[in-house]
Amino acid sequence: MSSGWNRCGVFSFAIVLSILGLSGAVLAVSEGESPQVSATTLAFIDVAFVFKNHKAFNDQMAALGQRAQAVQQQHSANEAQLNLLKARADQATDKVEKQKLETELARQFADHQVSLRTSQRELIDLEARLYYETYVLLQEETKKYCHARGIQVAMRSTRDAIKADDRNSVMQGLNRAIIFSDAPDISDDILKVMNVAAEARSAKAKDESKSR
Repeated sequence: MSSGWNRCGVFSFAIVLSILGLSGAVLAVSEGESPQVSATTLAFIDVAFVFKNHKAFNDQMAALGQRAQAVQQQHSANEAQLNLLKARADQATDKVEKQKLETELARQFADHQVSLRTSQRELIDLEARLYYETYVLLQEETKKYCHARGIQVAMRSTRDAIKADDRNSVMQGLNRAIIFSDAPDISDDILKVMNVAAEARSAKAKDESKSR
């Protein structure tokens, strides 16, 4: 008795990432650290690279994946119980007993479907929230970084090279807005400040939790 669940882990979710806005407070450069980017009005960020390598984001996605696996395991256990109940109903010869079992089967199946849909929706919402919060952090840190260095525009880009033997890669490459630019890629610097900011937020949250 399958309900259509055929995926393990976090549900796929389309995240649309827009070009970044660039006003904000000045980022204080760490002592002894010199900016890796020279004076420029334009820079590029590989947003996919930042998400892929942002530690806090990946840690939370891993936790979300474990939660999704737990939901699937519970779903499988519930389906096993429903199949056993269905088998009992199919094998029952007494009409009263058979009707009783079928009624119970219908009730449990309905409850199971509601629980499953609720769990799926919660996972999807949690994933969306995680992407949102990480992107907001990226925006905030990019604003600070760019303001401190006089960068007026930060555009989304990709570091991925076009693969000649991969049609999708070629077509994506043909659709890139920028064909050539000497503007710097600040993805590594943005990733670094995001990791620092995330660690600071985590430490602050732990301190606030202890003080309660």
